Amino acid sequence: MTQPYTNAKRAANIRWDGNNKDRIKYLQYRSRARNFVKAMSKLSDLDELSDLIAARRNELEHNQSD
Repeated sequence: MTQPYTNAKRAANIRWDGNNKDRIKYLQYRSRARNFVKAMSKLSDLDELSDLIAARRNELEHNQSD
């Protein structure tokens, strides 16, 4: 059984969450996307996502060379 959080640990987690909102948002979006692909997507969804991924990859590669 895991030990409950101490007040100090809870406060540290709250501070980290407050200072890292963008990171939390990124991780939540990534998790939702992965779960959708693994559990709920249909073939048509995967086709659309493949196109979106290719376009985004192109965009990132193009911007990287600038």
